[in-house]
Amino acid sequence: SPSAGGGPGVARGFGAVAFGDDGAQTYTERKLLGYSPDEIFQVVSRVEDYHEFVPWCTHSVVKGREPGGAGRLRAELGVGFQIFEERYTSLVTVRRPSLVKSEAGDSEMFERLDCEWRFRPGERPGTSWLEFDLAFCFASPLHRRVAGLFVQEVVKKMVSAFEGRCRELYGRPAPC
Repeated sequence: SPSAGGGPGVARGFGAVAFGDDGAQTYTERKLLGYSPDEIFQVVSRVEDYHEFVPWCTHSVVKGREPGGAGRLRAELGVGFQIFEERYTSLVTVRRPSLVKSEAGDSEMFERLDCEWRFRPGERPGTSWLEFDLAFCFASPLHRRVAGLFVQEVVKKMVSAFEGRCRELYGRPAPC
């Protein structure tokens, strides 16, 4: 959880929920982490590993990559919570080490589901600013109303899961 303090491995950040012009809910999270931009990029860009550590992700398979390392891939993702289960295709754009962006297609649950992760060096060596933007709109009006109650917690758990994956792969974070 973000803290205004500093110290070893203590992240500082903020999050905000809003509504877009198209009725989609948007969420922005900005957080200082004790890992390099490349380390965080490695974790976020490995979409095929999401089912191992991302909350509510039940399935993650890369179905294809653009030839020549153009930085785009197609992934099949599954999300599930309680009685809901959804599989959809996501078009993912990666630019090492600063960006991972995904746009969901062929989803029955979501009219829109776009994520953008940006990474830039922090003030101290081995640290990074993570900026995460999420825009989504459920197809069901009921789901849209309910989503506003929990979106901030869901995103915080997701960002925390990626941070935990970095800790698992790279060890203790650098002091922020």
